[in-house]
Amino acid sequence: MSVAVCGLLLHSIPGVSVEEAYHVVYACLLLVCVVSLGLTVRHSRASRSGIKPVTLDN
Repeated sequence: MSVAVCGLLLHSIPGVSVEEAYHVVYACLLLVCVVSLGLTVRHSRASRSGIKPVTLDN
């Protein structure tokens, strides 16, 4: 799925060279990785401290 999203991002940036488009796409991927890592660390710390993690079901 991420390959398809990256392909759509590359083609959806008008008036930008291919090199610049790749920079934008890789910056987005880096952001997703950093957010995922942050959420993983937060969840890990919460589970070790005994705090019940927030869930979507009430």
